[in-house]
Amino acid sequence: CIAFLDNDDANSDSARAELLEQVSEGVITGPVVEKIYAEYKKSEEENLKMIDETIEVFSAGNYKIAIAFAHNLQSNMACSYIKNKTGASIQIFVTTKDWSAHVRSDAGIDSSVLSASLGGNGHPQASGFTLKPEASDLTESIKWYTNIVKSKAKDVLDH
Repeated sequence: CIAFLDNDDANSDSARAELLEQVSEGVITGPVVEKIYAEYKKSEEENLKMIDETIEVFSAGNYKIAIAFAHNLQSNMACSYIKNKTGASIQIFVTTKDWSAHVRSDAGIDSSVLSASLGGNGHPQASGFTLKPEASDLTESIKWYTNIVKSKAKDVLDH
């Protein structure tokens, strides 16, 4: 519920206030939580559909890499979903609300090398970076972002 309320949509502030009031009274379940969770599940479905529509798989070096976009999902869940759909050893999930990339990789693959080359940082199996597209159109921004990541991945991982 809390991650969903960070979505910054029109209802987040009032739902957060309702949840805060309820939790401050010691109640952590019930209609408020169920209402927020139902909205989250609806949002999750829409975001997973967007991942399915934007996912692209490519190779760099010996690695199969997948990149996909959605407005907002929990990053580990999104990368797991991408991994299950593609079998990629490096998964990149980009949130279009702020263009932050969340990179995960299989054991023994250092994803932070790619993230660092794009101005980010992190750990070998969990890293990230942010790029700001100049295009205002979502489709063009996704294409631009994907092309930058593909190019950089080939530069740093083809060795």
